[in-house]
Amino acid sequence: LEEDLEWTSRNTELLYVLDTAQAACSHVQSNHHPLVSARAALKDLINCHQNSSKMLEFKEKMVSKVKTMELAGVSIKFGKKVTDLEKKKHPNKTEDELQESAFKRFCGFNWLGNASRSNNTVTDALKLDFLNKNDNYPDYIEAAYHLASTMNSADPGT
Repeated sequence: LEEDLEWTSRNTELLYVLDTAQAACSHVQSNHHPLVSARAALKDLINCHQNSSKMLEFKEKMVSKVKTMELAGVSIKFGKKVTDLEKKKHPNKTEDELQESAFKRFCGFNWLGNASRSNNTVTDALKLDFLNKNDNYPDYIEAAYHLASTMNSADPGT
């Protein structure tokens, strides 16, 4: 396991440790072709849904799926339309940095889209903002979680 700031601050949380260890071990078996591992990692990310778990647990689960994808060597190459949107937000980034930024935003949006129905308020607000030329889609899963937590706690109907 690679030691990073997140690992250092969270290595005593059992769920985080188990998810991180699973991500590190997944898809590195010698009997798996790298394409099998890549497909499984991408499928796990897309099919990761909140179901009955709490928002925080779901955020952790989605972050571990992204780590699994990265460990499996999977990335998504976005087209010009997506990278042009990223360039508007980050005009000084290189093409590789724009791709990475687009992937992180995709993961954040995927988290919102696969979270509970209470996040429909959040996604509807983001769509309306975008139609009004304001791209407020979150930059990553943590930002999506924060946005959903803030908006859902402000709305007593959720």
